[in-house]
Amino acid sequence: MLINALIKTARAFATLLLCVTVVFVVLRLSGDPATILLPDDTPQDVIDEYRRIWGLDRSLLEQYFSYIAAIPRGDLGISFTENRPAVQAVLERVPATLQLGIAALAIAIMLGVPLGILAALWRGGALDRFVMGLAVLGFSIPNFFLAILLIVLFALHARWLPSAGSETLSHMILPVITLASGTMGKLARFTRTSMLEVLGQPFVRTAHSKGLGQFYVTCRHVLPAAAIPVVTFLGFELGTVIAGAVVTESVFAWPGLGRLLVTSVAQRDLPVVQTIILLVSATLVVSNLLVDLLYGWLDPRVKSFQRQAGQKP
Repeated sequence: MLINALIKTARAFATLLLCVTVVFVVLRLSGDPATILLPDDTPQDVIDEYRRIWGLDRSLLEQYFSYIAAIPRGDLGISFTENRPAVQAVLERVPATLQLGIAALAIAIMLGVPLGILAALWRGGALDRFVMGLAVLGFSIPNFFLAILLIVLFALHARWLPSAGSETLSHMILPVITLASGTMGKLARFTRTSMLEVLGQPFVRTAHSKGLGQFYVTCRHVLPAAAIPVVTFLGFELGTVIAGAVVTESVFAWPGLGRLLVTSVAQRDLPVVQTIILLVSATLVVSNLLVDLLYGWLDPRVKSFQRQAGQKP
């Protein structure tokens, strides 16, 4: 199992390196930041000096290896527009993004899991159809459309909630609803599917044949078995907490990583863009790796398979 964990860890690092490499190359092939950030009438010698300061006068390979070598030291470059470390510019936006993402994930869990359980227990009934219809609607509506719809309904017409900013808790309501809707819908469908799979297992029928009540069987036998794939799904969703708020933060003018990414791309601030992509990629890769490693502990069948595989000559 140790060798298996090492292989998965090496694969995760390779994936992260591939993401960093692709982003680095694509950003530099998409245009010269000096000609975009500086005024049109800037003399060529001034442009050349800025390119030298930013390290853009070197070859692509030299820039790449210098960037990779500096990552372990935490040196991800200096922001072109703010003239300070890109890491500092990015990290100060992380709390705002986590505030939205964690709140949205918590709401999605509190609503999605119970709705999925109820839909599975009353499969084929009116409640099941209502929950599944709501779930499909939740993850089918694009975030930008739902965000604009909520702004029109609750900010412009009803005037109950603010449409932009982050000054008070009321500013969180609309963006959190926007972010939570998709995850809640997927979680409800995933929970329902997992519950239905377990409800059809022989040990559940055996428990009912012994005279045990539905509530006891569901809580004692069905939910623990159905929770394994749901926990795995939540592990993957946790990795999208940082990555999933780009559009939502832009629409609601929320001062998080998503809005900073959009602004930095428009301004060609390469160090900041690269730092955000590296942070998002690392979050996704690490969360997937942890879920992959913990799945064997959560599911005894996987643990048994890994043990048998490790014993093969």
